[in-house]
Amino acid sequence: MKIVKMKLKKVLLFGGIGNQLFQLSRAYQHKLDGKNVTLINITRGKSIIYKFLNLTQHNDWIEMNKISKIIKIECKEPSFSDIFFIIYVFFQKRFLKKNNFNTYYNLNNNFPIDIGYFQSRKHVSFEAINKVSEVLLDYLSIKNKNPSCDYSIHIRGNEFDSAKREHIQFTTTEDVENALKFADKNHFEIRIVTNSKNDAMTLFPSVSNKNYSNKQNELEDFKFLCLSKNLFLSNSTFSFWALVCAKNLYLNNYLLPTIFWYGDFLD
Repeated sequence: MKIVKMKLKKVLLFGGIGNQLFQLSRAYQHKLDGKNVTLINITRGKSIIYKFLNLTQHNDWIEMNKISKIIKIECKEPSFSDIFFIIYVFFQKRFLKKNNFNTYYNLNNNFPIDIGYFQSRKHVSFEAINKVSEVLLDYLSIKNKNPSCDYSIHIRGNEFDSAKREHIQFTTTEDVENALKFADKNHFEIRIVTNSKNDAMTLFPSVSNKNYSNKQNELEDFKFLCLSKNLFLSNSTFSFWALVCAKNLYLNNYLLPTIFWYGDFLD
């Protein structure tokens, strides 16, 4: 009897943690499809490689190596051939002005590495997204903690150099009005979670300082959102993953901004 060895699938981790969680979902989707899969995580020489590729280096507030271990997917450093292919893809994107990394996902098994954000149903299933959220909750150890508050509003500020960012996080005046109306209607005291208090204060000039969560880092902010009973989201992967986790805890309702890119995975 001839034994057929399955070809190894590789998925690159890059970008912020929110993007990396989608990439982990992509890897888990390969696993669901019966394929051998590994994650490629650049840690050695990361600052040099990112600078060479003109990428913003984000703060890794979650250890993806530990998350992948829980989900039983190997995570390793790229080989030299992997690095050459990664450089090729990023330069192709720059020269061909392709704005969506999902165009590089491995559709016909022609590429050695899946390189993309994978933020739609054609890339990952509900099952893969839900599995990653379950693993994330285990990693955060918050399943048995009390709710953080009745109503949290997440505002994603423009903390990156605008010349290097391809997208802006949109929160309109109408979004702000809807967020405040929801609080008034339900007699909720709001808590604003943000990476840029200045941006949030511009959007909510009448909100007092005591209404900010005052957490000290991204991980604590994320946990706070996950444990909220009601959420207003920003157009960000940070908000999306907090919502998916919150749905498995205490969430009652959520409000979306006018522009939201991750609706494929919402009811």
